[in-house]
Order: sequence, then C-alpha cells, then structure tokens
Amino acid sequence: MVVLAYLRWLNGDRATAWSRVLAVVTLAIVAIWIGLATGVHDVTDKPLGTDFVAFWTAARMLGDEASAASVYNHARHGALQAQVFGPDAGYAPFPYPPTFLLICLPLGLFPYLPALAAWVLATGYAYWRVARAWLGQAAGLATPALAFPAVL
Repeated sequence: MVVLAYLRWLNGDRATAWSRVLAVVTLAIVAIWIGLATGVHDVTDKPLGTDFVAFWTAARMLGDEASAASVYNHARHGALQAQVFGPDAGYAPFPYPPTFLLICLPLGLFPYLPALAAWVLATGYAYWRVARAWLGQAAGLATPALAFPAVL
C-alpha cells in the first residue's frame, strides 16, 4: 500500500477519465471484432460469444429432444456444436446444474446471433443494475464499473 501513496496524481477525476477512454477503446475493439466476423464466426474462425455456445446448444437440444439428461451427453452436445458451428470450432461443454437450463431454455427459440444479442443485453443490464445498487451513493463510479475489462 505504500506504493499507492506516491500516486497522488491519480485522483477520482483522472480515474474516471481513464475509465471512459478504456470504455471507448473496448467498444471500438468489440465493434471491429464483430465487423470482421463472417456469419457466426469471428476472425479466428471461432463462434462469436464462444462461452455462450454451450448455453445455446443446450437450449437447442432441450427444444429438439425435451430431455435434460441429453445436454450432459458430451458426444451429442459436441455433435450439435460441430453441426452448427463447424468441426473446427472446438467444444464448449455444459457443466452447469440442471436448474440453469431454465434460464437457457428460451435462448434456444432463436437463431444463434439473436440469442447471443439477447443474452449479452440481459446479462449486461443485470450487471448494470447490480453495480448501481452496490455503488449506492457513489454512483459516479458507474463508469469505472462498466469500463472494467472483465465486463466484456
């Protein structure tokens, strides 16, 4: 903590300004990444929203088979991912509890990209609400909370 004593120049206004810069740079990178995508694949030929693949595939399987147990069959789960995203897209398992399927289920009603957009907007809104509630009187810290790279 002694090192922080020498950072007198880093006050709240500067931290907020740098957070805004970070937010703009992050949004620009995301826009470029999405702009360079081809269909559902990014420039590395992986599906956009790679982690979301497991949720959406599980939801699709539930819609097709109506069996929660099938979601945990790695061969079947992986086969559907390979069918939709191609054999080189990799495999994203679904290691979540069965109750999480209730959240995922509506996502399977939509094609991948609209479902991904809905997921990002819904979870982003939830994060925003929790961050605002947690910050309380320190609402001026909302910009750093939203610009934090892990939010992306």
